[in-house]
Amino acid sequence: MERVPPEVQVKLEKLAQARNNLASVLQQKSSYEALLRELEETISVVEGLKDDALLFKMVGGVLVKVSRDELLNELKERKTAAEIRLKKLEAFEKKFREEVERLEKEIQSMVSRLGKEGASAG
Repeated sequence: MERVPPEVQVKLEKLAQARNNLASVLQQKSSYEALLRELEETISVVEGLKDDALLFKMVGGVLVKVSRDELLNELKERKTAAEIRLKKLEAFEKKFREEVERLEKEIQSMVSRLGKEGASAG
């Protein structure tokens, strides 16, 4: 088996890192998408309740009584923050996908070029 040229090895390492970064971003994105679905469902339920509904939220290990409006405001703020984070993750996803594609093309080109050089030398 032929030894992989150092410049190809460097590109392969960069490709592996870009793929790891992409996988990490996709996992985080999936978590935030699930969080958003949960927040949207919770907001919908709370909005359907009467203004004087008895509501509680967890603060540490204690349940604390909250008003419907207070809880809705808090849920909507968390939803907005999650949406912002999701947009950032989508931008990272795009960046890493493009980097993976670019590196794959560069490696293909390098390997193809080396194959042609090897064939013409042999």
